[in-house]
Amino acid sequence: VMHKFISSLDLSNTFVMVLSDHGLHYGPHFQSPAGLKERAQPILYMHLPGELQSKFSETMEKNAKLWTSHFDVHETLVDVALGIYNEGAVGSSLLKPLTTERLKCHGASGIPSEYCDIVDGSDESAVTTVQLACQNMPPPPSPLTFLADIPIHRQPKLTG
Repeated sequence: VMHKFISSLDLSNTFVMVLSDHGLHYGPHFQSPAGLKERAQPILYMHLPGELQSKFSETMEKNAKLWTSHFDVHETLVDVALGIYNEGAVGSSLLKPLTTERLKCHGASGIPSEYCDIVDGSDESAVTTVQLACQNMPPPPSPLTFLADIPIHRQPKLTG
């Protein structure tokens, strides 16, 4: 759906950024290993308009393999909208080359260490959690399992 929508637009002068908010925040999936990994690695998609795409495609390709944070998103928006690049900021524009320190999660400013521990393998329980997260989850017992964390008296009345 998103691809069809984006494809229908004239994006020759439009910058598009799609971000996640760290996944589902309730229900059994939130507490599962897969949910933990989802929270540790939120989604970031960017589309650059023609001129920016040709100018920064190589940098963007390299930066896509590195860890980034919301501080970087902010600096990127400022860079694109205002043409201002602040070298002293906590984050860095994603249109500029990022440092190799960001090959590891702990090298990126603004990512809480508990999330880095999950993906960097900094603690054994986190490594086990990531290994479990990469396994297939069993199917839920019902399509309504998201109600599991809602007290019965607060659940919506469902009619079939």
